Amino acid sequence: MKLLKNLAVVIAICFCTPQLYSGTIKGAVSSAQGEALEGVTVALAHTAYGTTTDEKGFFILQEVPAGTYTLQVHTLGYEEVSYQAVITTNDEVMARNFVLESSDQAIKEVTVLGLSDAEVINRQAYNVTAIDAKKLYNSTLDLSHALDRVSGVRVREKGGVGSNIDFSLNGFAGNHVRFFLDGIPMDNFGSSFQINNIPINFAERVEVYKGVVPVWLGSDALGGAVNIVTGNRMRNYVDVSYAYG
Repeated sequence: MKLLKNLAVVIAICFCTPQLYSGTIKGAVSSAQGEALEGVTVALAHTAYGTTTDEKGFFILQEVPAGTYTLQVHTLGYEEVSYQAVITTNDEVMARNFVLESSDQAIKEVTVLGLSDAEVINRQAYNVTAIDAKKLYNSTLDLSHALDRVSGVRVREKGGVGSNIDFSLNGFAGNHVRFFLDGIPMDNFGSSFQINNIPINFAERVEVYKGVVPVWLGSDALGGAVNIVTGNRMRNYVDVSYAYG
């Protein structure tokens, strides 16, 4: 008798529990000229259901709970289209194609914000100053005169062009300060290849590291380092600058 009562309770629960239905909404989106539109947003308003069309303009929304929804189709440059979608039975498939008309609305202005390579270097955790050499192109400056403008740097020449120089960085000089060309040590380049012999047009930027030197430079410099970045642009041209006085 007790078994019959439990069975009756289970049957009553099964009949009283509402069935949950879900369906599928699919279709295609094209322009008024018949061209399939890719990347169009297709979403059910006020829900988390949404997708975008593929390269052939097709879309599909699966496992949509039963109910009445507002299907919104929109993309940049076209008028938005809305359609009332109703799902009533389980595994119901609703197919609907949309044709979007061109819109006269357009973006009036786009602002893109970014940092130059020199600004990115200056934002590093190291005590570093980056000189944008491209702003000094076609001038009579060499790299030594450009570096002489950096705070903490002093460059003294012992003679004219091609002579030896004394470079100090925050009071350190000699082997305490190392020079690099695109990350390669300049110690083996010889005395004829110094910063006072390199024109400013040779570099894209100059990085001056004070104190701690980055690991990727691989140097034991105590006072700091100077890295001359030349970039990888082609240099199959002749550039001449002059000064008089």
